Amino acid sequence: YFLLSLSQKSAYSFSVVDEGDNVTVSVVGGLPVGASLEETGEGLYLFTWTLQAVINDSLIFQAVDSAGASSQLNPQLQICGCVNGGQCTLDGVLDTTLPVIVFKCTCPEAYGGDFCEEDRNGCSEVECFEGVECLDVPAPGTGAMCAACPTGYSGDGLNCVDIDECLDGGLAGCEQQCNNTFGSFSCNCFAGFRRVEGSSTDCEDIDECNGVNDCEQTCTNTEGSFTCGCQDGFSLNTDGRTCDALVTCLGNECSHTCAVVDDAQLCFCPPGLNLTTDGLTCVDRDECTLFQPCGQLCNNTFGSFECSCREGFNLMEDLTSCEDVNECLEAALAGTELCAGNSQCMNTPGSYQCMCDPGYTLVDDFCQRVMNVTPPEIVQVLPETGSGNSYNFTVTTLTVAELNGEKLQLFREATAEAVTSYCSNNICFIAGNETGVTGLVARPEHVAIPSSSIREDSEGNAVLSFYVQIADTFLSGESLADAVQGMNSSFIARGFIDIDECMEENGGCEHICNNTEGSFVCSCNQGYELDQDGLSCKDVNECNNENGGCEQMCDNTEGSFVCSCGQGYELGSDGLSCKALPPLVIEFINGSPRVSGQSVSADFITSEPVTLLRCKLSGKESIDCSSGSVEFTGLEPRDGFRLGYTLRIEGRTDDSRSYVLRRSFIIEHPGYCSAHLVNQVVVRGGNNVQVEFSTSSSTSSTVCLLDPYQSNRYFECASPVMLENVEPGEHRLKIVPKGCGLMRKILLVKFTV
Repeated sequence: YFLLSLSQKSAYSFSVVDEGDNVTVSVVGGLPVGASLEETGEGLYLFTWTLQAVINDSLIFQAVDSAGASSQLNPQLQICGCVNGGQCTLDGVLDTTLPVIVFKCTCPEAYGGDFCEEDRNGCSEVECFEGVECLDVPAPGTGAMCAACPTGYSGDGLNCVDIDECLDGGLAGCEQQCNNTFGSFSCNCFAGFRRVEGSSTDCEDIDECNGVNDCEQTCTNTEGSFTCGCQDGFSLNTDGRTCDALVTCLGNECSHTCAVVDDAQLCFCPPGLNLTTDGLTCVDRDECTLFQPCGQLCNNTFGSFECSCREGFNLMEDLTSCEDVNECLEAALAGTELCAGNSQCMNTPGSYQCMCDPGYTLVDDFCQRVMNVTPPEIVQVLPETGSGNSYNFTVTTLTVAELNGEKLQLFREATAEAVTSYCSNNICFIAGNETGVTGLVARPEHVAIPSSSIREDSEGNAVLSFYVQIADTFLSGESLADAVQGMNSSFIARGFIDIDECMEENGGCEHICNNTEGSFVCSCNQGYELDQDGLSCKDVNECNNENGGCEQMCDNTEGSFVCSCGQGYELGSDGLSCKALPPLVIEFINGSPRVSGQSVSADFITSEPVTLLRCKLSGKESIDCSSGSVEFTGLEPRDGFRLGYTLRIEGRTDDSRSYVLRRSFIIEHPGYCSAHLVNQVVVRGGNNVQVEFSTSSSTSSTVCLLDPYQSNRYFECASPVMLENVEPGEHRLKIVPKGCGLMRKILLVKFTV
């Protein structure tokens, strides 16, 4: 057999014997790249080969004598193709079906692949904090690094902790209350107060007497609250809300309540009713019309009113205001999808929109990838002549005298536009050309209107005959008729007389039509801008201008926009700012997960009740762990050695606040040998060095090598190992576990004396 190593020169010699005859020796199929064959003596041959790449073919030498008799030598090729410091494992091959033997490789920690040619991705074993990018350390380095924590957090990128801006009782600029949030903070107001419009920090008193209150007769607003009172002749009851008459009436005709005031019997009405001019009867007061107390819909009832909200909104606790239903968030929490693939759900006031991802556009209710479309080829029209190519047109709004040169030019422009539009989408025929053409472009100067063809019909309308001539080519009369009739005749007429186009179907404008001399101009409602067609209106994305004034997230809507907040926040009363909800915290009871053999378990608690608590291990399905305890068993290390796992515990409250706790740990194969440094290296008595280490249970013994002091001489060692009279300088101590073949990890300890 020939043992070959990648990029290394190998040499083998052999002899060929055929007494009394000349023999020619060659390689069947020719010499491989990097190989040579030479005769070094009588019947002796030297074959050298620097293998450039792993091959799958056999190597066959053939000897032929003068009589044509031949013999072959087919040595078995055994190839070691490891690179980047990889070592061949002589007891294992990659593919037993090949005619050559290619050994498996044992790779350094930084490399992977069949031949250690791949940079092992350290991020596969590291899970950075949510939203933080993981950066693989390029080989020959190992592991991975996490980028910086998001704004408002501190930490190393693997574990990030929220910065509490409201710490130490500070208000961080808030007038009343400061609420810390994930990555930021927000201001809130005391009960009876609300945020000042346009401010994210200041509060103002709510006038409850101008809205919903339960006073029976009179209401007086106070700072942060209100008090109830009674009219003359009544006293306030102990409930602080209702009133009783001080002196009751006898034999009155009041429809509701009667009281004696200044020796006179007077009628009074309960809240929600008004006394009529007869002084006796109480009738309902329409609060919806008088006060408009509701945020959206108001339904007047006898003596009161009820507020409700349009579809897509919910009534708030004050029973007057409406808050938008975030359909996208509700669907996400329920595990359902509102939008098809290649799109994102965006909440809008009262509804939602599916926005296509970048590079996609909406086609037939589905987001499809944008393709570059090549414009159709323009077919050149060959000069042809013919007759019968004119068309008669009646102008129902003008006389012959009114059809002057300016009007005729406008007519030519309208006709050229009609022909070009029609022939761009249909086959148009040229006089004498039976096959027809597409892409014909007509200009106003191509439209011929002989002055002799202009005449007047019996009703006084102007009639004209015209034809289209491009160079020596005439558009057939049939195609000309189809092109012009395809346009509304009255629309052509509007091209050269002033008619209020806005009177008919709003001139085709989507929003606002403005009539002008001889034409019209479309405009749009607030929140929209005119599209390129001059008719339709497209939404203005207010979020592109200083984020729409939103403190956190801005979602564009049709004609407007709506602000929203990230997880752990809620939108303030001003509709722009965000205030924080108390954070949720998850903690391990014993400080970290417990690893035992091929299993891991953990116990944990949450800072408040949660509606969802799930645990997930790398490569495993997530499971419910609401009990506060979890265990994963049967964890298999990769490649029979060791594998890093990450335990992820996610909790979520009913208002969508969430917290994720992560911890990483290592599972080792039961037969895997490893050594670990226990304490820092200790230098005693000048040049004496003590190193304390521990080994896995499968390690039978260890050997040590102090390099370069001991000139690569290994010696049996046990913890703690004492190195005496070490020369000053930088040293490396290699501690090699024994007893498990190649399934081991060498401990490298660096120190300076």
